[in-house]
This record gives sequence, C-alpha cells and structure tokens, in this order.
Amino acid sequence: MHSRILVPVDLNNVNKLTKALDIAARTAKENDATVVYVGVVDAVPTTSARTEGERMKEHLDTFAADQAKAHGITTADQIVLRHDLHLHVGSEIINSAKETGCDPNTNNPAEPLSAMVSVM
Repeated sequence: MHSRILVPVDLNNVNKLTKALDIAARTAKENDATVVYVGVVDAVPTTSARTEGERMKEHLDTFAADQAKAHGITTADQIVLRHDLHLHVGSEIINSAKETGCDPNTNNPAEPLSAMVSVM
C-alpha cells in the first residue's frame, strides 16, 4: 500500500502527462494516498523581486489543487531548486521523494520510491 506518491511534473508539458497523471490519481484513490507533485527549477540569479522558484510554486499550487478537485484526491506539492546545473534532474527528484516521505517502503526495499510515476 502506498501513502504518498511522487509525481515529477513539467508544467510546460502538462498536455503530455495525462496518462501518467490519471494513473497516479487512480492509484492514490485506491490506496487513500496523497499525490505529491514536484517541479524542478534551475536556481539562477535574477534581478527580479520574485524568483523563478516562487513563480513556479504558484503555478504548481494551482495545478495540484486542480488535480485534487478533478480526481477527488489529496495532493501536495514541492518545488526543488537545482543548484548544480550540471547534475541530472533525476537526483533532485529522488532527494525530493525522500524529503516528502515518498521514500521506499521499508518492508519491501525493492519497491521503487512508493510508486513514483515519472512523467517528465
């Protein structure tokens, strides 16, 4: 049974995520689980009063709320800032999974990150 399902999302390509989002929502509903949407943003210096991370957080909050309403599920979201632009985004997603409680089931270490659905 899964209690938290991590779903990495690229909000610029939501139209390509329908199937994966539906699978995550259905799995969450069947297991009374929370879907945690995570977005990765490059941490780059800016002269703007608002950072790209703050802007994306607003969009991800809205996206998560829309998914919750559309599927009748509980959602959460997190923005991860990628400080080292040379690293693959996957390492940031795995760290986010651990931070949000989506780490592997200790009863079954072979189980991947609590049914992590990769949609990037």
